[in-house]
Amino acid sequence: MFKKFLLTVAAMGSLALAGEYWGGDDVTMKFLSMPTAARSAAMSGAGVANPRRVAEVSRNPLAMSVVDTAEIGLNQIIFDDEIADNFVSVYYGLPFLNRYTASFSVEFLGYDDLKGYDDDGNETSEFGAYAWSLAAGLGSRNKVFNWAFSGRFASQTIEDETGFLFSADIGGSFRVNKYIAFAATLTDAGYATKYMDEKNYPPMALQAGITGILPFGENWSLSLSA
Repeated sequence: MFKKFLLTVAAMGSLALAGEYWGGDDVTMKFLSMPTAARSAAMSGAGVANPRRVAEVSRNPLAMSVVDTAEIGLNQIIFDDEIADNFVSVYYGLPFLNRYTASFSVEFLGYDDLKGYDDDGNETSEFGAYAWSLAAGLGSRNKVFNWAFSGRFASQTIEDETGFLFSADIGGSFRVNKYIAFAATLTDAGYATKYMDEKNYPPMALQAGITGILPFGENWSLSLSA
């Protein structure tokens, strides 16, 4: 319980600086870069080589490598009224054949009652903005080397304009021993349709990380990630 409390507090501080969620600078659907799990948010993505729960799978496909039993869960982030409404993500991990894991995730970000303005700055009617994504993946569960892949379809609608995204996440990790692990992931590599007659690009990200792990006791370990 205490660990969950610490992770939640840390995640709140990290998400306060999350920035834009919708798009800008030709990059669309930036909510797909926003952390969904408290632990990964608190670590600002530094734990790419050391995922702990399938809850991280929508941002790090290598989270499939740590799934021991079937698990389903829901994460919800409630924003200030000036930023967005609720952000909800549902995840599911299913291990099979002793070596593989299938994963599924759904995300939804909605914002109602946005104030509209015309070209002269005059206030017009209110409108809403909504975005969602659906992803499915497959990954390995080995002691030394692991790989993972997932495909994603996403959609974003602001007023009467809608854009679509088709992308993939891939990752590979190498655990030298029980003390050191390396990993790299490429997320949201794909194609985004035009949005408001402008060419858009997915929020693609390449991450590489190393983690040093010092186990102690039966259920604890100290890790340092970069």
